[in-house]
This record gives sequence, C-alpha cells and structure tokens, in this order.
Amino acid sequence: MQAKGSTLLLHSIVLSEYWNRCCRIEWNALGAPSDFERLRGSRAIGEIREIGAEAMQQVRRLLAVTTRVDDGFSEMDLMGALATFADGTTDADDAILTEACQRHGCALVTADGAFPSAESG
Repeated sequence: MQAKGSTLLLHSIVLSEYWNRCCRIEWNALGAPSDFERLRGSRAIGEIREIGAEAMQQVRRLLAVTTRVDDGFSEMDLMGALATFADGTTDADDAILTEACQRHGCALVTADGAFPSAESG
C-alpha cells in the first residue's frame, strides 16, 4: 500500500488494540501463565518493563508508517454506530471504526476474521 502511495491512517482504537496484542505476544513469549490480566496491578516489575519495552518498539514502527487520524468522538454518530452492536452485528470497537472510516472516506483493511464485511454494514 505504501509503494502505491496510499496514506495509512491510524485510529486510536487500532493503536490500543495493536498495543494490547503486542503486550500479549510478549507475555506469552516469556512463558508466563496464560492469565495476562494478572499482569495488571501485579508487582512483576521486571516482566512489565520487558513487555513494555518490546511493545514500544513495535508501536514506534507502526507510528513511523502511519498518519494519526482524529477520531472525532465528540462529533460521531455514536448511537447510530452502536446500533449495530445492539443488534448483534458488530462489537463496539468495530462499530466505531466503521463509522470513522465512513466519516473520513477511507477503507478499513483488516485480517480480523470477526470484523463485519462491508456488505453487512
């Protein structure tokens, strides 16, 4: 996409999901117990620092090739976006991302098999 001159936009929800996934990958690489949530609020400072350092490297790479987009939360048709959540079509993050793409006139490219297709929304 970059070779074709496309601008890659980064939404705050995507960054949050990416960050969380990077941390989970690092947590698993440490051979830690499968309960990732246990890490939050724990005293495992060494593990937290190691996980955070690696995740920061990955996020820096992502930020280097993307343009941050204002998510426009205060102007969003939030009730319209979340109506698809209420009817069981999408989860809340997917609904917000879909609405943001429509508002910015851009396409969402994802490998998330659970993400609703354009035909369903």
